[in-house]
Amino acid sequence: EEPAGDAFKLNHPESLMFINNCNVILRAVMEKCGDDDDCISTSEAAELAAALGEKDINNLPLPGQVDFINGGPPCQGFSGMNRFTQSTWSKVQCEMILAFLSFADYFRPKFFLLENVRNFVSFNKGQTFRLTLASLL
Repeated sequence: EEPAGDAFKLNHPESLMFINNCNVILRAVMEKCGDDDDCISTSEAAELAAALGEKDINNLPLPGQVDFINGGPPCQGFSGMNRFTQSTWSKVQCEMILAFLSFADYFRPKFFLLENVRNFVSFNKGQTFRLTLASLL
């Protein structure tokens, strides 16, 4: 969200900040590295990545330059408080973990921290959690 990104920039002016759809950023990084043939993305993400300015493209990190990835993909679909876990919106929220894990897979940082709700471990009989762990190995 742009307000959160703007607040982060104000509190950490020395940090490089990208306020954009994570799929657009990953697509742009992979294009920058010549790996766009290996990137599965929507046509919208590809178009938006191609439209990024030269300054943004030049500032994108490359694999080997990222030591730490920290994030918390949306948890509403995994939450026990959500009575509508089978709704389309909840399913889309649950699938956003894939985009987050794609960053870890591509950049291979030294450290990776994923924050989510407790039910993430037991959601879908633990299959989502097991697949998450397997993708990090």
